[in-house]
Amino acid sequence: MLSLVIAILAALGIRFLVVEPFRIPTGSMAPTLYGEHAGGNCPACGFPGVRNYPGGGEGDVAPRTTLAIRCENCEERWPPAPGDWFQPRSGDRVLVLLPLVSWGLKDPERWSVVVFRAPIVSTPRKNFIKRLVGLPGERIRIHRGDLWKADPAAPGGWAILRKPPGVQANFWTHVHDTAYRRRDLRSPWAIAGEGAVRDDEGGFELRAKRGAAAIEFKREIRNALAYNDPDKRLYPVGDARVELEAEGEAGSSLRIELRGAGRTDPRIVRFGGTDSGAATASAGRKISIVLQRADGQVRLDVGGRTETADVEPGDPLGAVPVAIAAQQGHVRIHRIRIFRDIQYLPRSSPEEGSPETRALPEDAFFDIPPGRFMFFGDNSAASYDSREWPDPFVPRSDLL
Repeated sequence: MLSLVIAILAALGIRFLVVEPFRIPTGSMAPTLYGEHAGGNCPACGFPGVRNYPGGGEGDVAPRTTLAIRCENCEERWPPAPGDWFQPRSGDRVLVLLPLVSWGLKDPERWSVVVFRAPIVSTPRKNFIKRLVGLPGERIRIHRGDLWKADPAAPGGWAILRKPPGVQANFWTHVHDTAYRRRDLRSPWAIAGEGAVRDDEGGFELRAKRGAAAIEFKREIRNALAYNDPDKRLYPVGDARVELEAEGEAGSSLRIELRGAGRTDPRIVRFGGTDSGAATASAGRKISIVLQRADGQVRLDVGGRTETADVEPGDPLGAVPVAIAAQQGHVRIHRIRIFRDIQYLPRSSPEEGSPETRALPEDAFFDIPPGRFMFFGDNSAASYDSREWPDPFVPRSDLL
């Protein structure tokens, strides 16, 4: 039906009713969509950073000294010296398919990015773009950074709202990449146990001898985003993803642990042979290994083969979020990348001057009336959305 309507519109030459360009004005959807921003490379590790820059337009040149930024990769705060420059850019542009919702042909699905008329008084009335998180008639809860829906059939009366894989892929936010090393060689990775050695290319050699040769990522994973003010208060995040490029000799085994959600989720990968208690990988060649925990599910991907397991979501507080160890044999780690999931907050956090904190905000609850929808920005720490609007829910008639 939907494809037929679009075909008829195209045949009638009314394409202007089907799509409309929309420029992203603010950073409430970062890092999925950027508003006006400026970019540059961290002077300590070289990782590219993007910073909110209201009023920046194409072709302007702004002194970096007016744009304090905290590197997501190494946490260096810059600018360290005057004379360096950013190149400002206007906000991202998207094409919006207009008539499907406004004509009543199709309701948007949860997790869709939607343009709608702003539920606040302005002249002229503005359009907003946010992500749809709550449907008509639902009761939604923000608990420990995740979204939950009231469900009498679920344990405790609440079911976690798990993001589909394609949506989840958009939410992974950079935390660290060993390929970007600080010039002063400081590192968040610590050697734990005999037989673990750093190489000169951002990787590690792990040779199990009298015990496991291990490395640990010692920096707590928090909801830092270079796009935001570097003085914005940060909160710990428990859902994370670690990506490895690894190569192991035959008979070697690698243990990967995700910690810091009030639990430890270990997985073992054995190179060569078979093992009923471990995932297996080909020996002697570089393979990709991914371990992630998000929305109450742990997923392991080894060379394209995937296994999943449901787990109980826990408290995100934890000191050592990632640990990797060769339990047997010799494993070469070529590169490690760490990402975090979105951390939903009960409200945006404009507080400045207290960037470090250990306590999470209390839960928030939302009762959505019939015929209305709830929207959050992906940049939860800096989004003005249904959590704080005077009229928090958007009627179907205002969806574009």
